[in-house]
Amino acid sequence: MSNITSAVERISQLKFLKSSEDAFTLDEVTLHMKEFLRRTLLWTKALDATSWPFSIIAIRIDESLELTPELQRLIYDKRVPYPGMVMPLFGYLYWSMVEDSEKVKQMNLPSPYEPVITMFEHGGWYYQENRFLFVLDAKGSQGVVELFPSLYDTDQSFLPSNQS
Repeated sequence: MSNITSAVERISQLKFLKSSEDAFTLDEVTLHMKEFLRRTLLWTKALDATSWPFSIIAIRIDESLELTPELQRLIYDKRVPYPGMVMPLFGYLYWSMVEDSEKVKQMNLPSPYEPVITMFEHGGWYYQENRFLFVLDAKGSQGVVELFPSLYDTDQSFLPSNQS
């Protein structure tokens, strides 16, 4: 299965605001969001980009990338609880187009979108107000994650090693 096919499959199966037996706790949602922020900061710095955290990292690797209208519709038709959540979905699709490239392999950095997509798969979601992300689990419990780069400027993962 190609990377883009796998990404489309994962996005197609996302069901927001649905609790399930494998739903993350609020602590797990928070850790995955923090790890997403940490990884996107690593990539932003490595690529001398200026937009963080909700940017399309893959475009900095290959400016010629384009999504077909069908792939764009996949995202726009997804019923997300908060409109800002479409950006990581777009980022993940674009990422799937470059993740096996030589440039990405040479950078030797972790996949930026994996934590947030995994969080979505387990019922987590978020919304943004100013410099704060409000993270929620499938039960509606809410926490706050601050959007200050200095908090995520670390080589240490926020996730336990078995969840990276």
